[in-house]
Amino acid sequence: MGGLNIPADSSTMGTSVDLGDLRKSLEEQGIDLDSFLSAHIDSLKGKGHLLLLGAPISRTVGAASSQIHWWAVELPPLAKKINGFRNTGAPYWKLYRNGELSDSKEVCWVETTNWSPSEISARGVFKEQMRSKTVTVIGAGALGSLLSEALVRGGVNKLVLVDNDALEIGNLTRHSLDMNYLGKSKSRALALRLNALGPFADTEGIAADIRRLNEEQYSRVLSSDVILDCTGNSDVLEFLERKKLDSSKLYASASLSAHAAKLYFFTSHGTVFPFSRFRELIAPLIIEDRKEYSEEEFPRDGVGCWHSVFPARYDQVLASIPTICQMLEDAIVSERKDDQFKVVSTIVRQSE
Repeated sequence: MGGLNIPADSSTMGTSVDLGDLRKSLEEQGIDLDSFLSAHIDSLKGKGHLLLLGAPISRTVGAASSQIHWWAVELPPLAKKINGFRNTGAPYWKLYRNGELSDSKEVCWVETTNWSPSEISARGVFKEQMRSKTVTVIGAGALGSLLSEALVRGGVNKLVLVDNDALEIGNLTRHSLDMNYLGKSKSRALALRLNALGPFADTEGIAADIRRLNEEQYSRVLSSDVILDCTGNSDVLEFLERKKLDSSKLYASASLSAHAAKLYFFTSHGTVFPFSRFRELIAPLIIEDRKEYSEEEFPRDGVGCWHSVFPARYDQVLASIPTICQMLEDAIVSERKDDQFKVVSTIVRQSE
């Protein structure tokens, strides 16, 4: 129904007291509880409400007040009508004041928790420059799903996920989704899961191929600050080179070699993704990877290095996520605008 601002040194707040004690405590601090309640009496009729009592506090001892701590009191529902009295006016309030809201009634405190972004993120988040960005993630497969979760948990609340595939049973070995989502759109299901990770998460899933988005869907991509490809698909990256945007974006590509032994991370600022340049840089490395694993039998529906069905365990893919997050944050925070291509060895190959 509303709230009252009170001084921070209010010892009565949250303790076992009756309404009379609360009234007295507030009066000593220049706050007339009855005036506040009587002004909102119509809202209390027929249903209960929460009365919020807020006090300014500091984040550290001795510092200036910088946020509000809230106590909540559950107010009882008041009768809509009392026989023999008009439904409004001072007499009606007096009946409530001497009845449901009398001094002898015990204050019913409701436990409160601070859900401010600063409190929720106290255990660690990305830098503000990164948290403030809207990121489009192309590809909601193994790498895309794990990376998207890391971004949301790190405070990047606005994500747009683009993927046309449905979740299959074979995806479960290293995907963040579970059996409840089999047969459903990866991007939409992942968006639902990510939005459940915190009160400020705002993730949208687009169940479509990035190359075949309609105008409305593509407008969501255009509204992003960062376009991050996790498909490792040459056709997708080539499309991003042909699709020129009206404004400059930070483009990033994250992909893994077989067994996620190597991480390839490329960033570029501009209106297109420079696929031709990227291909020149990564092609020799892919050839090396294929030679290294030439005698290994890959899954029948996979092609080897730099492919969505590349052989790699969940833990191997997961090990690459912190490095990708750090390099993406560095690219966002840094003032450098030149292309960056980094190759990182993420694990030591297992011996035979």
